[in-house]
Amino acid sequence: MNKIIKVIVSVCCVVGLNLHAQDQDASLFFMPNIPQSNHLNPALSPNYNWYIGLPGLSNIYSRYSNDITPEDVFHQSASGDSVFTPLSSQTLYKAFKNNLPGISKLSVQTGINLIDIGLQHNKHFYSFSYGYKIVSETGLPYSLFNIPELGEGKSVNIQDITISATAYSEMAFGYGYHINKYLSVGGKLKLLSGKMYAGVKAETANVKSNINALTATVDGQLRFSGPYYMTGDNVNGGLSFHDGTFSPAMLFDFRNPGIALDFGMAYKCESRWGFFASVTDLGSIFWSKDVNSVALKGSATFEGFDDALFFDDKPGTYAKNVGDSLLHQFKSKNTTGAFSSGLMPNVYLGTSYKLLPNLDAGALWHSQFSSNKLRNWFNMSLNYNSNHFFNGNIHYKAGINAPSALGGVLAVRLWPVQLYVAADAVSTKYNTYTNGSSRFNLPTNFDQLSVQVGLNLIFGNPGSVAHNACGSATKKTNSRFQQYLGSCNFSKPSVKRNKSQKRMR
Repeated sequence: MNKIIKVIVSVCCVVGLNLHAQDQDASLFFMPNIPQSNHLNPALSPNYNWYIGLPGLSNIYSRYSNDITPEDVFHQSASGDSVFTPLSSQTLYKAFKNNLPGISKLSVQTGINLIDIGLQHNKHFYSFSYGYKIVSETGLPYSLFNIPELGEGKSVNIQDITISATAYSEMAFGYGYHINKYLSVGGKLKLLSGKMYAGVKAETANVKSNINALTATVDGQLRFSGPYYMTGDNVNGGLSFHDGTFSPAMLFDFRNPGIALDFGMAYKCESRWGFFASVTDLGSIFWSKDVNSVALKGSATFEGFDDALFFDDKPGTYAKNVGDSLLHQFKSKNTTGAFSSGLMPNVYLGTSYKLLPNLDAGALWHSQFSSNKLRNWFNMSLNYNSNHFFNGNIHYKAGINAPSALGGVLAVRLWPVQLYVAADAVSTKYNTYTNGSSRFNLPTNFDQLSVQVGLNLIFGNPGSVAHNACGSATKKTNSRFQQYLGSCNFSKPSVKRNKSQKRMR
């Protein structure tokens, strides 16, 4: 029985190491001279008359993070010739489980913008972008990891498990306005179109331990939408997957509509301080086209894998056959009906302090809501913003109940082309593991990683109009240092003199 349960838990651990938990990259938040910072706060506008992101190259990104890190799973022996996992001993397993949150969140986000345009006119800023996003997420409840410790006849509830994958297009219309020399506000209306969806919704999911097997009782739905469909067998059980018809027109239509909103504000006083707040991706997609769902209900008994899983020439085929045999124990039937799926909203709260004319320090709090999980990060950064050749920052990110890591941004401008690269939460240390004759390296605390690159064409002489610390346009002064002094209140307070002092002068 222990062997059976250990294999099940090992599968969960492997899934945890290969799926990803998305954290929207916040490294651009204090980089207004990179136009894509407007995606994080629509109140921010770049210091250019207008810009255009090169089609297909303006914003390409992939983001990764994970509540289960390699250090949670792999442990080097004292002798240095063996690697242990949480399945090697009860002590290691308990230590592994005690480090887990209530929901171990796993997902991945990848995206590309086909077009990105912005235009600034006096106090108004207009933007438009169109692109595609793919987001997948999995939530593993803490109760799932209680299975190895189940006593005879005991059961656990794992209905909080979540699995979903979504592909959609996003057309965003943005507007920003400088209310006065201190305050700027902005918002975006995003028209969404769902392209593909796959997800699991469990009304009931329990696992019970018996003498030689585990029994899973399930009542839930498998939901799909896209150029494929599946059929259920309510008599013999099991599922059959079928390819549908894919048309390139599906990439550009609005068959599964959705809507999302972004809001933001920026307040920069006459001192060196600035304050920022924004909410992004507040919305959902309504799936009504090409919807195909299967209701899954019943119980299935699993007696475990045998050695063929590890020593068979085709272990993947063997595992698939075992999975199919389990599915055939459930009764399944096709159902119809539209459904909706939400995005993962983000909240940003930040402040900055100007150290030098082009250098400021920033602090940012970032919260993300996804399914039944709230994730939080705190980011500290040193940001260099210039109208010339180079822009960049270096930042330190600390996750709540998660490892910390470094990141940075580099933007190079060769008029009128701007190339930028942003890397967030880069691990700076690696661990080497030796198991017999094999050796492998894994990054330390590798719980997240984000990479973003893009090319922009920027136009308008930023030197002809100076944007002061409050974000409003002012006439250019004699020098950039004078512009900075004019925007920050460094002047000495006036002193009222009496008549006798005036006579002495």
